[in-house]
Amino acid sequence: MDRFWSSATPLSGGSPAGRESENLTRLLPVAQAIRWTPTVDDCSVDPPYPIFITQSAFAAVQAHAEAKPLDTASLGFLVGNLFRCPETDAPYVVIESAIQLPWSISGDRLRPALSQGWSVVQEELRRNGGRLLGWYHAHRAVEARLSPADVATHVALFDQPWQVALVVTPGDAPAGGFFRIPADGSRSLAYLPFYELLEASSILPDGRKVSDLAWVNYRTEEAIFTSDRVSNPRLEIPPRLLFPEDVDDSVAPGSPPPMRRTSLERSVRFAGYGVLGLVAAAVLFNVYRARASGPGETVASEREAAASPRDLVDRTADTVALAVGAFELRARLFDSRRMACPDLARGLVDLEERWTSYNVARKADAAGLDSAGAARDRSLYADVDAAERLFERSQCPRP
Repeated sequence: MDRFWSSATPLSGGSPAGRESENLTRLLPVAQAIRWTPTVDDCSVDPPYPIFITQSAFAAVQAHAEAKPLDTASLGFLVGNLFRCPETDAPYVVIESAIQLPWSISGDRLRPALSQGWSVVQEELRRNGGRLLGWYHAHRAVEARLSPADVATHVALFDQPWQVALVVTPGDAPAGGFFRIPADGSRSLAYLPFYELLEASSILPDGRKVSDLAWVNYRTEEAIFTSDRVSNPRLEIPPRLLFPEDVDDSVAPGSPPPMRRTSLERSVRFAGYGVLGLVAAAVLFNVYRARASGPGETVASEREAAASPRDLVDRTADTVALAVGAFELRARLFDSRRMACPDLARGLVDLEERWTSYNVARKADAAGLDSAGAARDRSLYADVDAAERLFERSQCPRP
């Protein structure tokens, strides 16, 4: 993949993520991709902002969808970058990562769940770069289409013309679709063509391409091989950065999603390309915040300035719990030889940085900890200490 990613140069332009996230110039990577078009519509021409999604991001979305019980659905965010082709001056998007939200939903309670996660993901992107390109949602319906609740949620939270909604329906006949929705909600049922951006191992020496897509409602004109990442480990591309598995089974109607604070099941997972760092769980903020109205406009700093010392303690405690869970997963992958010492060390550094931030916030809170806060503090200390001892037993050099 580096053969076309290496020559990027920044363009001027603001970021919807809240800071100047650069627009980039890169050649349109059609030679390293497979173009997919819906079987039900005539899509011989790409829409504005052609859509590319990496195989690793797609695999993360599909795995998340298939892991849920039949009566619930998964959801998360799609992140990456907006590029401009220097030859045609045409902009396009590349979805490089999927950020999974740590709960399932049943019914159409999308907006409360996504609005909470939206705040934290935007803050992370503001700090580390990248763009929020859209969101995904698994449907258990027969047809992979947007529901009225999906359309309303997208219009409320994703108002940029390049942002997409991805719907997947897992099962014996998996289907899916990319959608863009104008502000008036029109044309919300039109499937969009897209490009499956191939990993290096998916382009064979003779130029033939290996696809991970098995949707029955999309087709390609190219002669391809279809892979199976489960039965063919040779084609498996492990995620670059992982968060532990799902943390909750459902979101109660009208209430914010709960959060379990420690152990492997108490965090979210981040999978795919693009190292965004440790993304704090979307449950840190319980107040809906509409997205900034213009490029470069940030409300995160205003929120931070208005936060009380106790709020800051609670937020940093949550990130410590997430970092503990993330480190435990890294340790499990290390034990199974799917991660190396540098990967394990990176998780320890993440954990120590968040533990330090938590202690600074705790000491700055003049009111001190109440009984529940003190119990949480003892639990966090024990978890961090256990992680430190786990790293020592790995015999990896300390970072």
